[in-house]
Amino acid sequence: MYIRGMKIKDKTRKKWNIEIISLSIAFFGIFSSMIYTSITDNIKSEQEKNNIRTIIAYEISNNKKTLDFLDGTRNIGFDKDSDHMDDEPHAISLKSMGLIRIEIASHQSELIYQNYFSKLSILDHAEVVMIMNYYQAKNNLFRELDRAKLELKTSSDIDELDAMSSLLEEYFKTEYKLSTEILEKYKKLLPQEKNSL
Repeated sequence: MYIRGMKIKDKTRKKWNIEIISLSIAFFGIFSSMIYTSITDNIKSEQEKNNIRTIIAYEISNNKKTLDFLDGTRNIGFDKDSDHMDDEPHAISLKSMGLIRIEIASHQSELIYQNYFSKLSILDHAEVVMIMNYYQAKNNLFRELDRAKLELKTSSDIDELDAMSSLLEEYFKTEYKLSTEILEKYKKLLPQEKNSL
């Protein structure tokens, strides 16, 4: 056998074949290892993202139960014939059990969010924005709940209570809408609750 015009002995050729096969196996092993590492890293990263999504979704789900309860009590104490009432009932009406409604709305949590805030950066940008918008809306509602509590204790002006109730309703609806969107996006991560009788 000749390579580049030189005669190669069969033993040398066999030696080269073995070396080529050995190098090919080594490259294949390294390449396979790189692919395996890449796949397992991607799986691990996605699992970590899903863990963060799940715990945030649990907190938002629990908060939404409070919002659902308040939404279900809209008509309690609502008098559509009253001169000073808006056209529709409010979830946090200050004129009808105002302090009780404020207390109920204040029982939302953000403890998980605070504890895992630094880990949110592993999520996709759109998810982080959506979660941040939700917690900002919740904080806006809480800020107004504090103001409303003071207003109830210091003022009995019907027009002021109506204006404050309308503002609270706006913040309530914003948080409610955002929580619904997030829970819809993460519904596969949360177990389906069964209605018990």
